Amino acid sequence: MSSSSVSDFDKISPTALIVAYVRQFSDIPYTREIAQLTHAKETANQFESQGQQQPVIVAALIEARYKAIEH
Repeated sequence: MSSSSVSDFDKISPTALIVAYVRQFSDIPYTREIAQLTHAKETANQFESQGQQQPVIVAALIEARYKAIEH
């Protein structure tokens, strides 16, 4: 696997990065690797610093949605 730079992911929307960040706390396959590779935590931190709700709060909803679709 080749190494990727941050610029490889600059077209990913902030919403998708926040979802990637919160999914890493679930048991969904490959979510930790995706969050780390895309530096999703940085986007989540920016979101939180702007006074928005902490992204982890929606983690359970996102995981439930994924599992419902997979089922």
